[in-house]
Amino acid sequence: GIVTSRLIVFVFFFMSKNKYGYDTAQYQEAFAKLKAEVQPSMPQGGVYDDQYIERFLRARKLDVPKAKEMIEANLAFRKQYNLDTILDGPEPDLTFRKHLPSGFFGKSKQGNPVYWERTGRGKLHLLLPTYDFEKTIHWKLWTQEKGVKLCQDCGSERAMVVMDMDKLKLANATKPVLDFYKKCGEIDEANYPETLEKIVVVNASWVFTSIWKFARYFFADEIQQKIVIVGGNYESTLYEWVAPEQTPTYLKGGKAAPDQDWMGDLKYMDSFGDKEFHEGLNKTEVKAGKAFEYQVAVSNASDIIAWEYCTIKHNVEFSVLNRDGDEVVEKQKIECHDTLITGSYKADQPGVFTLVFSNKYSYMKKKDLLWKVYVISENQKYLA
Repeated sequence: GIVTSRLIVFVFFFMSKNKYGYDTAQYQEAFAKLKAEVQPSMPQGGVYDDQYIERFLRARKLDVPKAKEMIEANLAFRKQYNLDTILDGPEPDLTFRKHLPSGFFGKSKQGNPVYWERTGRGKLHLLLPTYDFEKTIHWKLWTQEKGVKLCQDCGSERAMVVMDMDKLKLANATKPVLDFYKKCGEIDEANYPETLEKIVVVNASWVFTSIWKFARYFFADEIQQKIVIVGGNYESTLYEWVAPEQTPTYLKGGKAAPDQDWMGDLKYMDSFGDKEFHEGLNKTEVKAGKAFEYQVAVSNASDIIAWEYCTIKHNVEFSVLNRDGDEVVEKQKIECHDTLITGSYKADQPGVFTLVFSNKYSYMKKKDLLWKVYVISENQKYLA
């Protein structure tokens, strides 16, 4: 009857689709045409298999001329950076790994390799201003090719990424650091399409969400749709994608890395200690019985004012005043001796706001204040 006929049509429709959601016949026809056009100019073996061609075909939604153009650009890119033999050479400079603990470890529930990055503990803001840019690119490409090789070895098409934002500070998000991640996004989009299963960001605090407000534009819409962001209670979300026994112990998993160097030199990371607070912060002496006031102008009611501060010795009182002199962040005295205090306030109106670091309660002791203030706006690409 009618129900049976509709069921047959429904089943036939889904049977005619391949696992990527394309019409099977149309997909096969486009693939055969693209392969015939690009294979004569492609090297043999290595990464240059049917899967390589298909990734670019899907990235251009079966548009053969555009996919061919993308492959030709990628072949030139691979030749420029000797990517076919990059894994045969030395691993990336250890200096970079010391400043960004990361590596491949375990598999996702789909059987794909997982790249873990402790982004929040990274110290790229200290390294990149004086680091050789070509070495940075070499690290990115070596790591990407390592992922491609791992995928081939386990018969998978995609890799997964887990980024841990624990200990992330606004001071880490300098322009060189943001430019680095933007460049990584550009490289991935142009040369490694259709290789990502999912990105799970864990331990995302207000610091990360503030940065992500504008950093998300570094990534194509297709990539953004694959990103999941969770805070400190991340276990249930993370374990949807990676089993606990495949998760490193630092994220409450049960798998210890066989080689502790896979995540870089964590002892080196810890050696910064409180000295890291001094990096990138302004220093102001607040005299006894006085206050230091810093004014910042915001142009939109949705702008976010964010701050970081600590003292070298003793404490100060902190508050934020609006243009009328009213407290929008109440005066507070927090233990900030060599402890970095962070906070933010979403403006309810445009205008000038005043951040007050007060030492008026102390008649004898001056305070050495380390501080930095940011304005984060949707119209800004970088922290101001």
